[in-house]
Amino acid sequence: MKVKCERLRDGDARSHEEFLTLGRAYVVYSLLASPRFGIKVRLLTDLGGNALGLFPIEMFSIVDGRLSPRWQAAVTHGGDLEFAPPAWLRAGFWEDSFEPDDLPASPSAEPDRTSVIDSEMKLIADYDRTSGGGSFDRD
Repeated sequence: MKVKCERLRDGDARSHEEFLTLGRAYVVYSLLASPRFGIKVRLLTDLGGNALGLFPIEMFSIVDGRLSPRWQAAVTHGGDLEFAPPAWLRAGFWEDSFEPDDLPASPSAEPDRTSVIDSEMKLIADYDRTSGGGSFDRD
């Protein structure tokens, strides 16, 4: 799935200028549909590295609406529906990913979360790039 940034402000008028570039296309790494928060897409932001962020779908137009074959669907206890790589759907995955370095890693931290995130991002981007979804180059 691929989206193009059409607005830098969300429905709450929060600016996302530091994270996104107007007119730029982004690979969608996961999709969240929440009765509380609406539909959000998880993208690689412009901050560099592997800084992923969740953004309201209303900020984007759909360039390629095909769902990644790497995704599975899961419904959380809160009623959210998420499409993402299976490892990312584990309860607490994202919360565990942001533990401060000085805290011991939880027992569920195997394999290294950063490696899991990195490898899934690469697989999703590689599939989209080679399956006719167009170029996902960042420039």
